[in-house]
Amino acid sequence: QEPENDPRKYLFLWVGYSSAADTELSPVYGSRMTMYQLAFELDPTSHCGVLIGCACKLELPLSSNPYVPSKKLSVGSSLISCSIAPGLFSRDPAATGGDLTVLIFVWKSQSAEKRAGYHVGVFDLNRWYHAQMPRSVRWERTSVTAVSMTEEHRAPKVCSFMAFHSLAMAVEEAGDPLLRAVVKRASRFYSPPPMCEAQLWPSSLSFDITCIYSTGLQQCKFLGLQELALRRLVTLGSDALDDPGELYAQCVDVSLLPQPVNDSLSSALEPSDIEFQRRSLLGLALERDLFSVLYACARSWTTGG
Repeated sequence: QEPENDPRKYLFLWVGYSSAADTELSPVYGSRMTMYQLAFELDPTSHCGVLIGCACKLELPLSSNPYVPSKKLSVGSSLISCSIAPGLFSRDPAATGGDLTVLIFVWKSQSAEKRAGYHVGVFDLNRWYHAQMPRSVRWERTSVTAVSMTEEHRAPKVCSFMAFHSLAMAVEEAGDPLLRAVVKRASRFYSPPPMCEAQLWPSSLSFDITCIYSTGLQQCKFLGLQELALRRLVTLGSDALDDPGELYAQCVDVSLLPQPVNDSLSSALEPSDIEFQRRSLLGLALERDLFSVLYACARSWTTGG
């Protein structure tokens, strides 16, 4: 990988380490991904870079629970695939070209209960730079409003430079061990300026994966947190406004709507008021050109629904 806008001559190399089992003869547990920083110096005589340094910058255990990489939760893991996100582009029509800063990798794990798991990791080098190059992944919730949501629609723990997804349901549906996973396309979430910081994180990335089995192929699609919330709004239509609290909290949680500010001087409505939440969701639908939602609401109100 290569960072953007870094005047220094740095490249980053990911190396996957694997161990079949945790034994006394094998001190390395399971598999892990390690990122090395390679420093170069330009040779004026040959116009080529000369390697002058190499250092480990980030290490990621590939466990059965990506959010809690504990040795007690896994008995082994193996890396399946790793590649730069191909065809990465923004939905902004003015944006062109790809991106060498986003890495997508897939691995298989086995829990202490002997259950197989399949996981997808997304790493953004630019966001890692922005986070001051930490040596480990730090997870957090995006908003306190998430506590009022059901587990199904609650945003997972997020990190500004790393995101995880699960392939378990897709592999279970295929009924065959996953041999390889190929990322076909990735796209960034686009929002009119100014964009919120969280909308630039890897958790906002949408991408397609082709899963390869001994019995055939399977196409899987992963949506970023913002796209998931917008799709839910479109699916619910006018029903989203009947009891808007949970969907409103989800949209705030993924930075589609601003964090609520309880200021009696700025608004006669509180963020907890249903009318405030309905107006916020309608404004979001209008801003995002979700005409099907607006039409469904207008038709429902016209017919007395």
